[in-house]
Amino acid sequence: MKAAGLDVLVISLNAVNASQHEAIMGLKDKFDLVCANADYAVTHRGSMLITVRAVVTGDTFTRDDADAFLRRWGVFKWGTGYGSLTSERNWAGENRTTAEFDPNSCCKRALEQISVHRDGRCNLCCYDALSKYSFGDLKTQTIREIYNSAGYVEFREWHHDNQAAKHPLCRICTRV
Repeated sequence: MKAAGLDVLVISLNAVNASQHEAIMGLKDKFDLVCANADYAVTHRGSMLITVRAVVTGDTFTRDDADAFLRRWGVFKWGTGYGSLTSERNWAGENRTTAEFDPNSCCKRALEQISVHRDGRCNLCCYDALSKYSFGDLKTQTIREIYNSAGYVEFREWHHDNQAAKHPLCRICTRV
């Protein structure tokens, strides 16, 4: 990805141990591998910006977990820390938390990020955690092909024009 010109990498870890990682992310026996890959990316990042993220929920990922997470990854600051915490959101209606929002408002994720699911599919964003809406697959397409696909271009245009609610997932998402 670095060789392809990727300049920002966000790793959603959401855990401080293997059992928590399996419970939250649904990935059995992958915690150590994800951490090793994150450490590798940090070590070999060059000028790439890397963050390792977790969502503080209050129950499945507590304030104590957040403290342990930041001890492990540091507080995000270019070159010295990689850990970044965010509060729980509704993840496009798939989660329990809701907040007031304008369903047509532009989401910066739509215009600034490409989200890659663990299986190689490029989906809307990290709020499309199950990759229900895929724009393409890196196993068979290049990032450029996916980014320039008709569906992905239209999706970004909707957000640019403050018509995000045209997409069914964005219509119910509280954004960031």
